[in-house]
Amino acid sequence: MNGTIIYICRVFNKTRWGGTETVIINSAKELLKSGYQVKIFTTKALSDQAEESIEGIKIYRFSFSLPWFGLSEESKAALLRKGGNLLSLSMLWALLREKNVVLIHSHVPKRIGAIGRFVAKLKGIPFVVTLHGGLFNVPQEQYQMMQKPYQGKLEWGRIFGWLLGSNKVMKDADAIICVGIDEYRSAQIAYPKKRVVYLPNGVDVNYFKEGSGEAFRNAYNIRQEEKLLLCVSRIDFQKNQLFLINAMAEIIKKNPTAKLVLIGSVSVEDYYEEIKNRITKLHLEANVLVIPGFTSNDHMLRSAYHACNYFVLPTLHEPFGIVILEAWAAGKPVVTSGIGGILGFTEDTGDCLHFDPQVQEDFLDKIQQLIDDQEFANFLARNGYKKVSANFDWSVVCEELLRVYEEVISKQALRRN
Repeated sequence: MNGTIIYICRVFNKTRWGGTETVIINSAKELLKSGYQVKIFTTKALSDQAEESIEGIKIYRFSFSLPWFGLSEESKAALLRKGGNLLSLSMLWALLREKNVVLIHSHVPKRIGAIGRFVAKLKGIPFVVTLHGGLFNVPQEQYQMMQKPYQGKLEWGRIFGWLLGSNKVMKDADAIICVGIDEYRSAQIAYPKKRVVYLPNGVDVNYFKEGSGEAFRNAYNIRQEEKLLLCVSRIDFQKNQLFLINAMAEIIKKNPTAKLVLIGSVSVEDYYEEIKNRITKLHLEANVLVIPGFTSNDHMLRSAYHACNYFVLPTLHEPFGIVILEAWAAGKPVVTSGIGGILGFTEDTGDCLHFDPQVQEDFLDKIQQLIDDQEFANFLARNGYKKVSANFDWSVVCEELLRVYEEVISKQALRRN
């Protein structure tokens, strides 16, 4: 056994699964094969279960605070679902007590990340941080919306942030891993003397290439002749599902059998309500189905990919876009926003089609192109599958992750000697 690696994250919840959770659990599974023990430390945000095991990986959840005075219950709920800068002193004490830890890897900066940094410093072990988006290049409008729940409130947690070194999380990291190419470039500029690594997300290709599209269609009464557009992402203004709702009103004029399925956990309740209201207003109840999330191990998720004719992603801000890999692994053509981290691993007209997520006509042209030209749609799907199989299976991605770990562990050992 090579020792214990501890992953730190803000939230880890099977019913509100996202890209960060996918990265953590799959990385942990690969590390087990290399002889490391892996533990996940997170907060009880959105889950009161103190301990849990998922596919052999132990998850430990700790009590936490939302460190502002005067937050309403509505504001607290919003911050837990998205963007809340939490504080967990019980996580700090637990980390300090852990034995045989060789590396701490935080998947979040700010106060929770600072806890990992603080303990790594005390123990004299390497500290690695992964950026999943949000530190650089967040659109100003989205940033303001995330700040709204605590605007005008006194933040008593600042003193703990100062003591733990929240502003030193990046500066003191032995390696900074970026899943998105744009964030990687920004981190290189901001931290020119640091080890900054571009390490895209991965996918379990063998898992997602299997699935029953027929079972999904039968479960949700979707006829085989219906052209199914699928979007898998959190229900969130960042993910821009309203764009697709508005577009569907136009798509069905030329393609009356078209149907849109939105799958994703709800991270912004007001946006979810707006989506439902827009569906009603545009009389699209028969053409749009919203499924507010599957659990992480629900086979219906991969079957949804196999059921669709086209995978669509209209996101306004995207560090990476792991769902594109899942769609490719299922052998589906992808139409996606040509923005952010997506540009780092996709090729317009080669393995997908890019569109401007603020220009409806652009999207309508691209999706109609695939509807009218099945041969081209198949061409994109084949190329996507080839790319994901060769470059993005978790076994391939985690080889590079393991190299980063072993490099920083070796350097730390040399410094001690």
